[in-house]
Amino acid sequence: MILALGLLFFGVLLSAFFSGCETGFYRTPRIRLTLDARSGAWAVRVLEVLVGRPSLFVATLLVGNNLANYMVSIAIVQTAAWIWNSDDLFVELGAPVLFSPLVFVYGELLPKSVFFLAPYRFLKWCSPLIAVCTVLFLPLSALLWVISTLLTRVLGESPQQTQQALARTELH
Repeated sequence: MILALGLLFFGVLLSAFFSGCETGFYRTPRIRLTLDARSGAWAVRVLEVLVGRPSLFVATLLVGNNLANYMVSIAIVQTAAWIWNSDDLFVELGAPVLFSPLVFVYGELLPKSVFFLAPYRFLKWCSPLIAVCTVLFLPLSALLWVISTLLTRVLGESPQQTQQALARTELH
């Protein structure tokens, strides 16, 4: 029971981290990041490298968020099975549905709102853990990157076109 509750708390915390970092990634001004990276700050240089590879960065965040959400689902089912002393269909299907609004608010909505207000500051603060996760999730993230690259080429859009579109969007 204690392990399941700890897993639930840790999973929601990780989900909040990855969700917030995703918003921070999209909202951080690239020009500020580039200028600050020249100052030599380690955290900002790490971010600049990651932001320069948006597919890898987003894939890392999505892999992390999915792992966190799996942890939360397992913990919710384990906790509900312990509380109701049952492992029937209601516990396996009903408990995650009942807890979804809570997980959505604390694992997705609230962190995205916080990172929306000060994306650069929070993303810079989170960069060491993002770097560790990038290395840990690299096999899965690389696979997602390959699939993404193949899909964009099949659909007739090159990575350079995507980067130019992102740059134009940031200038507006």
